[in-house]
Amino acid sequence: MNLDPQERSSVRMNPDPQDESVRTRACSLAAARARQSAHRKMPDWTVSANHPEILTPTSPFSGPQVRGSHAALASAMPMLVSYPKSGRTWLRYMLHLAGFEMPVTHAGMGSAGNDFFGDYRGVRKSRIAGRLPLFLHRNPIDTIVSLYFQVLRKDLTLAREQHPLRFAHARWRGRLPPTDIEQFVRHPRFGVETACRFNREWIDYLLPLEPSLVLSYEWLRGNPAAGLQVLLDYIGHTPTRSVAEIVEQSAFDAMQRNERNGNLVGVAGIGVADANDPESGKVRRGEVKGYGRYLAPATIDELRAIAARYGFEA
Repeated sequence: MNLDPQERSSVRMNPDPQDESVRTRACSLAAARARQSAHRKMPDWTVSANHPEILTPTSPFSGPQVRGSHAALASAMPMLVSYPKSGRTWLRYMLHLAGFEMPVTHAGMGSAGNDFFGDYRGVRKSRIAGRLPLFLHRNPIDTIVSLYFQVLRKDLTLAREQHPLRFAHARWRGRLPPTDIEQFVRHPRFGVETACRFNREWIDYLLPLEPSLVLSYEWLRGNPAAGLQVLLDYIGHTPTRSVAEIVEQSAFDAMQRNERNGNLVGVAGIGVADANDPESGKVRRGEVKGYGRYLAPATIDELRAIAARYGFEA
């Protein structure tokens, strides 16, 4: 239809209400898509720029790496970041005996709840925003062997019961963790390399920050009193009992016995273990390099090579 200039001007000044509604919805949709795109471009996570092949090796037996203390963030609560099965239950229990309940996070990489279905995408900076950060890491092979028993004995069943649709979708996509331990340790989501990436990128992110504290589980196991004192000094907490008493009461055999008896339910995330299955407990073994009893020598060599690429001695 041909309109003269006056008629076209009238149409622009008096638009059809239905057309205007369509344009409004279209604009709203475009704005929503723009916000989503902006969110994708500015993620909560950050990925280390370091290349694994040029990293300085990190020995799990090295002492704590600490910068500053609670004085730098006097009003901030601490936040303990760790990959699952890195020893945080033991650390939390020691702090519980000292009269302090430590806030904790797996930074999106837990093995329960929604985290079970997620992939690692980098350091989740928001998890420590405004907090006094500390990071706990462990030999990645020991970590994943322990995670295998946690997932197969407990978390796999919980995921199926609590999230049936997501569980079915993950099974359809072949994303569920393998039940064979040799395959599990190589799995792209649950295996050793993901633990290495998580530990490496969090350590690289935190070490330049002040305050920050990075602890290894192996050093803590060898030096529990000194390690606990370093941690207490860092968070600025005076224990309600002596460090020596705390170390004695948090010995692994005592914790395992109390877990089996149900005396630790609700303490530091501990539930009830199956007395007939020593691998089912939250406090399982706590060994250093205990993976040798579960994995073939060729698998161990392969996993150690992976850990070395990320600068870890395993």
